[in-house]
Amino acid sequence: MMAVVDYNYCFTYINIGCNGRQSDGGVFLNSLLCDALENDLLPADGFIVGDDAFPLKKYLMKPYSRISLTKGQKIFNYRLSRARRIVENAFGILVSRFRVFEKPMSCLPSTVDKIIRTCCALHNWLRITSASNYMPRGSIDEEDISTMVALHKGRGEMILPISLDPPPEAQAIILLDMHDR
Repeated sequence: MMAVVDYNYCFTYINIGCNGRQSDGGVFLNSLLCDALENDLLPADGFIVGDDAFPLKKYLMKPYSRISLTKGQKIFNYRLSRARRIVENAFGILVSRFRVFEKPMSCLPSTVDKIIRTCCALHNWLRITSASNYMPRGSIDEEDISTMVALHKGRGEMILPISLDPPPEAQAIILLDMHDR
């Protein structure tokens, strides 16, 4: 499943049913989303954040390759990975709230597609209408602004970030990721 998630953990685009042997970048390049983005779907100041699997485009930011990075490139990669936590958290919330994703589904592929689309729609509706009940404190990675420490849910990790500023228009950031279903 390939998905685009907004700053509020809502799925704004999903692509289901790709051949598992197709690369993430290949799935993206063959998607309707890619066609729309190539035709200036995003606002002028909007962009998508992806991982290494995606091609670098004028609308798609991805990390520098990990070979011989400068300090500035390492900082950029860290900030980009920090933004990508939103999409990772959205998938984590979806799986934890809809336990049908915890094991293989024994039904027709067309039924699996309907289940995934329905769960994503319900996730968005619950996220918007009942955020505090649907996503209680601790269900996502959080950051303590006063201490500048990122707390990663369920992994027992803490990362001391480099001084970071939030993007000027968080709503213009859309996050893209692939997850095997």
